[in-house]
Amino acid sequence: MTIQYLGNEKWESISREERYFCSELFHELNETEKITKFIRFLNGVTSLVPGFVNEIHLNESLCWEVGYEVCLYRDVLYQNNRRIKEVNKERIQNGKDALPQKRTFDLCLFSDKDIVIVEAKSQQGLGSQQCYEFEKEEDYIQELFSEINRDCPKVHLIILASAKYFASPSFLMEKGVGKVLISPKRPAILKGFIAWSQLIDVLNCKNTYLRADEIYKQ
Repeated sequence: MTIQYLGNEKWESISREERYFCSELFHELNETEKITKFIRFLNGVTSLVPGFVNEIHLNESLCWEVGYEVCLYRDVLYQNNRRIKEVNKERIQNGKDALPQKRTFDLCLFSDKDIVIVEAKSQQGLGSQQCYEFEKEEDYIQELFSEINRDCPKVHLIILASAKYFASPSFLMEKGVGKVLISPKRPAILKGFIAWSQLIDVLNCKNTYLRADEIYKQ
């Protein structure tokens, strides 16, 4: 079926929003067999970024859950009868940084031992502000679990973007975002880069992931 007022196209052929593509990935991974296959894929996928070797080592035998648009700080605190505004007010009064109140992760994978944060891009690339946030993320998550007196899981960050972006000057030039992320000073939680196009041999929504990879800078 196509829509006349969309130029006889489907919305899936028009949308350039990474949340749309992440939603498709979330729904596909929301099955035990699929998510186990995806964990195995992550463990073996090769980085397309020159000078960076993926270091993704996840236990595929654990039970995994996938989350979409994850407001980790807000919702974990709320589960423990605490509101993030009140927590941050106390933290500031005690000379601590506020936890990121509106931070939302595109996708997360959860096990008893790990949180895997998937930061996704499609039509656009990363910004320098996001690199700063990545540097702080592990500390913030540790402080989050300290606030509720629970052990912090191991935190892994994976960048999911277009292969075109990983090969672009804006990623690879000397002062580009990519140089920061693959430098020795890169965030410790950054474990890998994967391209949407690398998903097409592993999962079913091949046309969706191929389009997510192709529309960079369109």
